[in-house]
Amino acid sequence: MRKKIQSIILCLILIFTIFTTIDLVFEFASTSGSITIYVPTNYPTIQDAINAAKDGDTVYVFSGTYYENVLVNKTINLTGENRDNTIIDVSDGVVRITSDYVNVSGFTITGATTTTGIIIESDYDTIAGNKFSTTEIGIYISRSNGINVMDNNMFDNGIYIEGDSLEHWNTHNIDISNTVNDRPIHYWKDRTEGMVPFDAGQVILANCTNVNVEAQAITNVYVGISLGFSFNNNIINNGVSLCRNAYSIYLYHSSGNNIVGNFVQNNAGIGLYLHHSNGNNISGNTFINNSVYGIHLINSDGNYIMGNILDNNEYHFIYLSYSSSNNISGNTISNNQYGDGVRLINSHGNYIAGNIMTSLFWGDGIHLEYSDGNYIGSNNASSNPIGIRLIYSSNNTIENNTCDGCTWGIELTDSHGNTVKNNHLYGDGIKGISIIVSNETNIVGNNISHSGAEGIYVGSSYRNNIIGNIIFSIADNGIELADVHESYFFGNKITSNEESGIFFEGICKRNAIHNNNITNNKHGLYLFRFSDNNIITDNIISSNNYDGILLDLSSNNKITGNDISGNLRGINLSAFSFSSSKNVISGNNISNNTHGIWLSSALNNAIIGNNITLNSLDGIHLLSSSNWNGILGNTVFSNGNYGIYLNDSSNNSIYHNNIINNAIQAYDGTNNANRWDEGYPSGGNYWSDFDESSEGAYDEYNGEGQNILGSDGIVDNGTIGGGGKNPYIIDSDSQDNYPLIEPNKNYMILKQGWNLISLPLIQEEQNLTKVLGSINGLYDAVQWYNITDKKDQWKHYKVGKPYGNDLSELNEKMGIWIHITQPGDTVFFYNGTRPTENQNIALHPGWNMVGYPSQNNRDRTSALNNIDFPSDVDAIWTYNSRVQRWEKMGSSDYFEVGRGYYVHSRVDDVWQVPL
Repeated sequence: MRKKIQSIILCLILIFTIFTTIDLVFEFASTSGSITIYVPTNYPTIQDAINAAKDGDTVYVFSGTYYENVLVNKTINLTGENRDNTIIDVSDGVVRITSDYVNVSGFTITGATTTTGIIIESDYDTIAGNKFSTTEIGIYISRSNGINVMDNNMFDNGIYIEGDSLEHWNTHNIDISNTVNDRPIHYWKDRTEGMVPFDAGQVILANCTNVNVEAQAITNVYVGISLGFSFNNNIINNGVSLCRNAYSIYLYHSSGNNIVGNFVQNNAGIGLYLHHSNGNNISGNTFINNSVYGIHLINSDGNYIMGNILDNNEYHFIYLSYSSSNNISGNTISNNQYGDGVRLINSHGNYIAGNIMTSLFWGDGIHLEYSDGNYIGSNNASSNPIGIRLIYSSNNTIENNTCDGCTWGIELTDSHGNTVKNNHLYGDGIKGISIIVSNETNIVGNNISHSGAEGIYVGSSYRNNIIGNIIFSIADNGIELADVHESYFFGNKITSNEESGIFFEGICKRNAIHNNNITNNKHGLYLFRFSDNNIITDNIISSNNYDGILLDLSSNNKITGNDISGNLRGINLSAFSFSSSKNVISGNNISNNTHGIWLSSALNNAIIGNNITLNSLDGIHLLSSSNWNGILGNTVFSNGNYGIYLNDSSNNSIYHNNIINNAIQAYDGTNNANRWDEGYPSGGNYWSDFDESSEGAYDEYNGEGQNILGSDGIVDNGTIGGGGKNPYIIDSDSQDNYPLIEPNKNYMILKQGWNLISLPLIQEEQNLTKVLGSINGLYDAVQWYNITDKKDQWKHYKVGKPYGNDLSELNEKMGIWIHITQPGDTVFFYNGTRPTENQNIALHPGWNMVGYPSQNNRDRTSALNNIDFPSDVDAIWTYNSRVQRWEKMGSSDYFEVGRGYYVHSRVDDVWQVPL
């Protein structure tokens, strides 16, 4: 019995010993039942251990070299003892994973003849802490989701991902070195379509979505990171260097990806290349020392390129070709060798803003060709050959940019309809803004200073608007124009430039220069060589060293309404080469210059209705065969030498001027070759030293011989002298035969378009064409409303109409509509006799179109005189042609001499218009 018990005890001890031994080899998991199988302890090969394992087990491989192909078709952990010494040689084979949730770690996977180390055809696997030295692809991931690849070292190979539904893939801290990928490989886009070429690279994504490639160091490869037909992936914080192909990071038909925080340097080609890839976010990357472009887009739209640093790349930093609606903003671009900071070719609707582009040695800050509708704003494009350049590019907006120290600030060539506004350009070597063969451009509100040859240069262009710019301290001309037509220069401030404020270099026609402030230049405004038919109005032109306005070989220009002061010569028409002719100088205030108006060899010009005052030498000065000019209706007042000076100039007409209190009123050194009056009854000039206060000057007679009793506004000998003419003697052979007894007021200024006027003087000669004789050729229609003709109240005269005109006479009691055809101011000189008593105008119930034949402006009550408002007349309207506006007369408004009126009468009455 004892022996039986001892035998039982020995059996139990043996069984316990066996199970203890087994436990040393097979480790049961008390909760899951998984075990660890050891190779080669339990099975001689890795594949045998996998075949024996079940889901959840671990196959642990001790150090050694295992020559085999491996198929992992179970959810297991495949773990090597030491990745440097635990080697799977898969020559002519592969490690293939077909089961989900597999973990592979701690191996070196190699093979002298194989191309791929691990192929993953399942989901949620982890490949971590391995080394790969296969010839082309270290890890091939095919149509798999949730793959984690981390802490692997890869030699002479890359990672290739192919998939249609990949949701998550993460790589961390991969050390990739000595990679050689000289051969292109392929990926499958759709197996029914066949192979689509795709350049090899260290990390390759094909047909992938929601992949994260992060914190990799990729160096000495063919292409660093490549994406093809891949969407919504993250390429973040990777380092890519020494890539030897054309591209470092390459996207092909890949959209919605985030390319963020990568450091791309010292590559042989392009830092980042997008081809048919849209809506990607490219931000916070650094591109340094790449041999071609920093970022290059072809046929790629709607991308965000923001906050990147691009430094010392050899060619263009950001280059878009056939790419539209991209946002390029907040980038810092500097120190390239040959190309441009941002370059667009055939790219439209892009937004380029807030970038810094400096020190580009042989390129433009921003360069557009054949690119329309882009916005370029708030960039700093300084210290470049050209700050911003457009060629064959239209309808772009360039605003709020800074160009400092460029050779050219902004240049437009063959580019139309662009807007250039509110830019700051200073210290640019040749030109601030240059426009060449570019039309319908708006240049508005720019601040340009310390530039070289010109602040703004416009050449061979038309219909441009140059508005509201500030241009100062330019080494040459503020604005220079050459072969420029139909352009508008308005509201510019042009000051302290070494040459002209505005210089028309030649062949500049039909331009308008309006309301500019041009001061402290050598010349204010200089028109040279066939600069014709321009309109120069309402400018302030002052304190220029030489001429306020200088015309040389320039004709048919209108110079009206300008304030010209403090210049050596206010207006100078000089023939340094050939004559300036047929210009109209009217309605200007010309004061405090050395000379007011200066003509040298100038022919057939009209100097009309100007105020020429307080100039230190001559008011008007003609010399060197300045012939056939008209000096009419000017006030020449208190000039320091001569009021009007003529020498070696003939056939000029000088009349209806007010010549007042000049040191010497006039000089004519041309042997009675000029005409100082218009004959009788029009008369000559008013001379302040020969009027009613002067001894022997009277106005008691009229008639051509001044021998009929009754005044006519012309100086005669009076009854003491028995009547007769009393001319004003200028010199021994020049005189004014019919000097005026009072200052002349016989003109008014008409504007282009419709004017509602009246004639202040009694019209003995009422023929319409003779009454309007001084403006023949400058109007095309006249009309009047006759309230008494119930069948045909409107009366018309149209120039050139062979029949049907029913308005042939004009008088002082009519309100007259006249349509002026020429731009700017038209000076209308009217003749007639001053009324000596109130003029009567019949009023009828309804609207009466009437004149105002008075010599004084009066308020409504005093002007209506015998007519009660509102019982007799209840409404009065007039038309202000200067501002093109109807104006209703109130109780405090004035009737003005020369205006016509619509008077609404309630009764038949006679208006006695006071003098």
